[in-house]
Amino acid sequence: MISIGIIGIPVIHYFTFVLMGLGRIICYHLTGNCTDYSGQPDNILLVLVTSVVQMLIAIYKTGIITFPMGIAIGIYVLKTSKVKNTEISK
Repeated sequence: MISIGIIGIPVIHYFTFVLMGLGRIICYHLTGNCTDYSGQPDNILLVLVTSVVQMLIAIYKTGIITFPMGIAIGIYVLKTSKVKNTEISK
């Protein structure tokens, strides 16, 4: 289950940012709005490259919060668990 998250989270983040970039491109062609800070429209190559950077930043920012919280919750569950020293039967 953890391996699905390790693989899936970066892939889903990447496709989310690609879809947002494609949405900006479509918005520019339909309305003339939706340009970047310099007033230029995005192009597909720029969207594909910057989506990788945006994905890494998003995963880093959420990891700063979720990693320590996961550790804290795990420690809490271990300390308050009523089941102690049980072995998994084979």
